[in-house]
Amino acid sequence: MTFLRRLLGTLRIYVVCTTFLFFAFPIIWFRISFWSRQDSWGLIQGTFRIMLAGAGVRVRAIGLESIDLTKPYMLIGNHVNWLDHFILATLIPFVHVGFEKASNFRVPVYGPMMKRWGNVGVSMSRDPGEARRIAREAAALLPGGVGFLVFPEGTRSRSGAIGSFKKGGFHTAIDAEAWILPFTYNGSHDVLGTNRWWALPGAVTVTFHPPIEAARYGKAQVAQLAKDTREVIARAYYGPGSEHPEADGSPQQLPPPPVPLAAESHQETPAS
Repeated sequence: MTFLRRLLGTLRIYVVCTTFLFFAFPIIWFRISFWSRQDSWGLIQGTFRIMLAGAGVRVRAIGLESIDLTKPYMLIGNHVNWLDHFILATLIPFVHVGFEKASNFRVPVYGPMMKRWGNVGVSMSRDPGEARRIAREAAALLPGGVGFLVFPEGTRSRSGAIGSFKKGGFHTAIDAEAWILPFTYNGSHDVLGTNRWWALPGAVTVTFHPPIEAARYGKAQVAQLAKDTREVIARAYYGPGSEHPEADGSPQQLPPPPVPLAAESHQETPAS
């Protein structure tokens, strides 16, 4: 791969995305300010699709037919780069929100827009009361037909490999009696890796897996829920750091949805 190709690819992705968002942002801000999330969703999806096409990022979805729009979903998947949010938004047929750094709400224009959209503010505080407040706000959104996006690794993968999953989002899913909709990004690291300066236009595939009913696990099994969800996501990942040596550069056959241990038991103990 030549230096020139890398340079041109990087310029295309960053210049197109930055320029497009600069001109599209006022339109999106105006729409969100005066219309509902549902009424704004089509415009947002169309805007991001045009931006990604201009940047040379081709997006493909697998498994969208498994989505039942009558269920409350917690969207959980691997996190590779800042394009992940835009890619997912072009594919998901329902409105979704996510976590936002609380300090971002103080940013002029952007902050009020994200707050109106419904993102839940989080801080670096380890106060249990803060954690409960975040969980309550997130759980309150799900029954209203608004999905909630969580990247349980907590940060973007620098190598492309899938990291360990934090439990916070899974606690929220159980509390809200939501369904977890696992998804796997493939190709995203090839387009834009966090640990390198260059980027290249290319194809990104997002595989949506059969939903997992979080409430069937209960609080006593939140660690098992996180483990099962991560396994489903990792099993379909074939990029750098793949945990499955048989991966040959193409998506593998997906495993059946996990069956929770002691699924018939309703006994719960305090979460660890």
